[in-house]
Amino acid sequence: MNVYIEAHFKQVKENEYKRVEVKIDEDLIPWGVHKFLTARYGEITNLSFYFTREADN
Repeated sequence: MNVYIEAHFKQVKENEYKRVEVKIDEDLIPWGVHKFLTARYGEITNLSFYFTREADN
């Protein structure tokens, strides 16, 4: 099942904090969240996230 999460992290390259909502397969949580965000935003630190809602698949 896909879910939406709100993620908070620091994007190292830009040296700024971001807050994004992303859809991710719940089977990838928790390790896939970091991998997914790193692929999209580059190196990140200080990651925290929480579920916001289920996604319509």
